[in-house]
Amino acid sequence: MEAGLNVNSSAEREPRQRASGRATGSSTVDKGGDKRSDNSGDKQTRDRSAVLLGHWQTLLVALLGSLLLYLAFPPARLGLLAWVAPLPWLWLVAQPTLAARRPYLAIYLASWVFWLALLQGIRLAHPALILGWIALAAYLAAYLPLFVAITRQAVHTYKIPLIVAAPIVWVGLELVRGRMISGFSLGGLANSQTEWVTLLQICDLAGAYGLSALMMITSSAILALMQTERSRLARVIEPVVAVALIGGALLYGQARLRAPESEETILSAALIQGSLDTVFEVSPERVRETITTYARLTSEARASIGDLDLVIWPESMFPIPRFDIEEPLEDDRESGLTKEQLRLRLEEMNRQFDSVVRDAVASLNSEANASRPTLLLLGTNVIQYGPGPTKIFNSAMLFDPQGTRIARYDKMHPVMFGEYVPLTDLFPFLYDLTPMAGGLSAGEGPVMFEVGEAKLSPSICFESTVPHLLRTQTAQLVAQRARPDCLVNITNDGWFWGSSLLDMHLHCAVLRAVENRRPMLVAANTGFSASIDGRGRLLERGPRRAERIIHAQVRRESLTSPYHTVGDLPAVVCAALAWLIAISQQVGEFWQLLKRRN
Repeated sequence: MEAGLNVNSSAEREPRQRASGRATGSSTVDKGGDKRSDNSGDKQTRDRSAVLLGHWQTLLVALLGSLLLYLAFPPARLGLLAWVAPLPWLWLVAQPTLAARRPYLAIYLASWVFWLALLQGIRLAHPALILGWIALAAYLAAYLPLFVAITRQAVHTYKIPLIVAAPIVWVGLELVRGRMISGFSLGGLANSQTEWVTLLQICDLAGAYGLSALMMITSSAILALMQTERSRLARVIEPVVAVALIGGALLYGQARLRAPESEETILSAALIQGSLDTVFEVSPERVRETITTYARLTSEARASIGDLDLVIWPESMFPIPRFDIEEPLEDDRESGLTKEQLRLRLEEMNRQFDSVVRDAVASLNSEANASRPTLLLLGTNVIQYGPGPTKIFNSAMLFDPQGTRIARYDKMHPVMFGEYVPLTDLFPFLYDLTPMAGGLSAGEGPVMFEVGEAKLSPSICFESTVPHLLRTQTAQLVAQRARPDCLVNITNDGWFWGSSLLDMHLHCAVLRAVENRRPMLVAANTGFSASIDGRGRLLERGPRRAERIIHAQVRRESLTSPYHTVGDLPAVVCAALAWLIAISQQVGEFWQLLKRRN
């Protein structure tokens, strides 16, 4: 059966059928009795053109969808195109058979082109990252042919209406993409709509997945309107449903935006954005430049703003590592140091770390500068020595005015191909192909940062792109009776050298603010630092690849989020249904085989 996951197509048979027709002789006799051949040069040319077009049709149609969706994202930023971008793919779903000898390979190639173009900023920081960029795009490309194949099976085998099947399969695969192999949620359909704040409010119901489903329903309805072979009533019903759902979503969004807002400011914070592109050849000069730059900007923030509760530096912008010593400490074979020599060296380096931190917070809290205490939140690495392998953590630390560490959060979600490489447990040599000597270790859980009366939930880098991670972190803190008032993300987007990945990263922060109904502060090296309220409104944003100090005045969000209670359950149900559809034909064939054998 061609419909569904069987990749054979009738286009494979077409050339042979045409050849067979010519071999048996094809001629007609006109009314005057004169015999004329149908195998004229013009007809042969038309036949060859038709066959050629058939072979390329699937690829060209799939590429059209990829182009439309690419244009919906930065740098083009034509967000409305995302509502029609799935149309070519849905057209492929609706066809009785797929043209081309290997239609799903053609769809895969079109998808790969999309992801290569969308994520090209990954390759900029280091030549070795080109391999990660290509590999990540190759992995993500698999989801589009899966979508077409599973949805075709739902529509053609089980007669499920496209307007129902398409959003179920799409959302199910978006969920899988966001969780499998650590997860990657950048580039979802909903991510293209963050400037449409009213519509964005429905993301507190089922997360960004709900908005993606609405967009896929709309595309399916537009396709139904274009299918002239259907009755007029059948063509109109689905667009009416889509318009009603969009209308309902906009009414819901307006109601949420008009809800009363708190007037009380619970946190006055300075987000410090420097502009230092990532380099991997770290030198003492580079360390001094980084600390000097951020210390200068911090002094400017204090001078221009005045009293502050908190100053936030981005991820890794405190480039001196802190060392944790776990007992029993072992001899370091790599350096040749005994455990006592190693201990002395690590303690000396920690004293240097503490000294620089004290200097930074002292300038914030000098008598000339402050009438109230100002805390410092910064990003650095923590290297843990002890029994077993050395561990490296990407950490956020909070320091009081005396330079004493109050709290530390270790990043829980390392970035695939950036901070860890899959399969290195089996093939350790893969790290030799990356600019990192080894992967980062994952943190154990969320941590609350308290600054005065404000409670903050920190995240680092691309953790803000993972919907379930921030929702789970917030839910765990609420369960511990430590309800966070605000989400904070520190990130070093100097990796991307000002590319459109900066825009897409910020889009994710906007979505997380709405999903969790919490204000979101982003401190980003090279941009985009931002202050976002709990309704997804961008209150202030830093520039691209330039310095900026953002004064964020945080207010508690009065709205609550149903998504916190429901979580990803609707998307999980979609993923389960998509999986059942995908395996049903194989299960049925296996069952028939067993029956024949018995």
